[in-house]
Parts: sequence; structure tokens; C-alpha cells
Amino acid sequence: MFKSLIFISLTIVVLEADWIEKTKNVYNSTKEMLLDNTVIQEEKEEIKRKRFNEIWEDVFPELQEASKLQNKMIKAPDSAWLRTDKDDIKNDIEEILNDIYTTLLGDSLLEYKKNIKNQEDKISDFKNDIKTYIEEKITAPTESTISTTKSDYDEKIGNKREKIKFHENKIKLVKKNLIQNFKDVGVDITDESLEIILSRVDGDDFMQMYLVADVLKQITSQLLKLMNDNNEELSSTKNYYGMHLVSMQLVVYIQKNYKNKLENNYLVQLDKLKDENKLYKKEALTSISKEDNQARKNQYKNNIKSLDFNIEVISLYKKHLHESLNNINKAIEESKKQVRLSQNTFKTVSSSSQLSDLINQSMLEYDKVMQIQMPTIQSFKNEKIKEKYKQLSKIIKSRK
Repeated sequence: MFKSLIFISLTIVVLEADWIEKTKNVYNSTKEMLLDNTVIQEEKEEIKRKRFNEIWEDVFPELQEASKLQNKMIKAPDSAWLRTDKDDIKNDIEEILNDIYTTLLGDSLLEYKKNIKNQEDKISDFKNDIKTYIEEKITAPTESTISTTKSDYDEKIGNKREKIKFHENKIKLVKKNLIQNFKDVGVDITDESLEIILSRVDGDDFMQMYLVADVLKQITSQLLKLMNDNNEELSSTKNYYGMHLVSMQLVVYIQKNYKNKLENNYLVQLDKLKDENKLYKKEALTSISKEDNQARKNQYKNNIKSLDFNIEVISLYKKHLHESLNNINKAIEESKKQVRLSQNTFKTVSSSSQLSDLINQSMLEYDKVMQIQMPTIQSFKNEKIKEKYKQLSKIIKSRK
């Protein structure tokens, strides 16, 4: 009995020590993970700050120049033959807006797209390797010292599958960062919504608007800081607010570019694709009526079935793009209202405190505009439609 008690006591001590050691390991692992996440977040913030500082150096002179043009606009005549009129100044401002937009996009704002494509290409290569290994495994020997055996192929296949998982996780991380970028400009989207956006032909344009919006908010915050630091100098204050006005005009400029692509490129291309599919269907129906061979008739029927599916998806795609067009039209009207208010305030500047309040308010209004132009997100009925969206997007982009 005494020996049993000693054994039980020793067992408890050993188990307790083991539990304490495991607890310490879990604690240390968790601590390391949290520290790693903190370091990663700090690194991301530092990269973001550096990126903005570089952008600010390029954009600030452009904003200053456009602000001076806003002053000239007030005094310029509506039209004139021998002197600069309002239309001339508007064209100059438009050029500056284009330069600023190009500068913002010239940065790594769309690096996500390249990153995702690189990972997808690697995954595709690994899948092709697996397919090859599976085929070669059929005739491989069970045992051999000089040839690749069946178990060797199994190991190769396993390694490729591990690599596929690794790159799939990298894609997930890129998409997670994208979702965070949306949150930074006041828009919450789900993983599914992001997948739908990425599959659409206007996905790149949509991303550009939101990723640039993040930088514009930083620019607005920087202008507000400069204004508060120079709150006793009215001329400087007015100049900074003029720059803010230009940033608001840039929002409208970006939205109009997106609208123009929707109306004059994407929707036009979809109409052409729909007409082509209808023509091919008509040709197939004509040919099937003249065909005696049953095998060829069946192939024509399959072609017609595929063409009907294409036409159905194109119609659905057009509907979604028209919804986006409707949303962007609403967003443009809201943005224009904010620009009109900013223009009127710029003309009637009286004190920096009023301007600070108005800029803060405009940032809140800007978040509302972002919500308006968010496209209507509808889940795909099945994976075939999702893949068809991607195929159509590639075709439209290749025809630009």
C-alpha cells in the first residue's frame, strides 16, 4: 500500500511537471506569436509611413500649383479670346489631377495583383507537376535502386501539395491585407465579396479607387495638420484648403474615369461578346438542320448549350456592371456636392478654425461616398459562373 502511494505521488509529480512544462511552452509560443504579429504590424505601419512620405514629396508641389489655379479661377472671365478664361484653367487643373492620380498609382498600390498572380502561377505549375507524377507513377517500379519508384512519386506529390498549401496561404494573406485596406477607408467587406470583386473586369479600377482613397485620407490629414500649425497665417490656411479642394476634385476625377470605362469599354465589350455568341449559335442552328451525321449533330447541340450558357452569364455580368454604374453615378453626384461646398468655402475663407471643422466633416462625408460606390455584391450561383466571369474579364482586357 505504501509503495502504491509513493508510486502515485511520483506519477502526480511527473505529470504536474510535464503539465507545467507544456503550459510554459504554450505560453512562450503564444507570446512569441503575439510579438511576431506586433513586429509585423509595426513593420507594415513603417512601410506605409515611408510610402506616404515619398508620395507626399511628389504630390505636394502639384497640390500647391493646383491651389494657385483655384485662386486664378475665381477672378478669370467665363470666356475670353485673348486671355486665360475659366475653361483654360479647368483644363490645366485637369492635367494636374491626372498627374497626381498617375503618381498615386505609380506606387505599389496594385502590387497585390502581381503578388496574387505570382502565387497562382506557381500553384498552377505545381498542379501540372502532380499530374505528370501521377501519370508516371502508373508504370514506375515498386522497388528500384536506379529508377524512381511508386513511393518516390508519392513523396514528390506530397511535397508539391505542401508547396501548394504554402502559396495558397500567401494568397490568403494578401487578400486579408486587401480587406484591411478597405476597412482603412471605412468599408467592411467579406472574403466572399472580395472574391467577387477580384473576378470582375472592373475589379482593378475598383481597387484603385479604394486604395487611392486611403492615400487621399492621409493627404487630407496632413493638410489639416499643416493648417493647424499655421492657424495664424490666413494666406497659408487658404492655400492648404485650396489643396484640400483639389484632393476632393481628384475624387470626382477618379470616379468619372471609372464611369467612363464602365460605359465606353466594359459594357460595350460585353455587348460585342453577346452578339458574337448569338451569331455562333445561329450558325450552329443552321448547320444542325442540314446535318445527317448524328455524332456531328450532338456536337452542335453541345456547342449551342455552351453558347446559351455564355449568353446567360454575359447578361448577368452586364446587370452587375449596370448596378455599379448606377452606384458610381450616385457617388459622383455626392462628391460633386462636396466639391461645390469646398469651392464656396474656399472663396469665403474667414478663419482656420472653421476650415479645420469643415475638413474634418468632409472626411466623414468622403467615407459615406465610399459606401455609396460600393458595387452590389451578389454571390455566384456556382463556380462555373465565377470562372466564366474570369474568362470574360480576360477577353475584355485583351481587347482594350
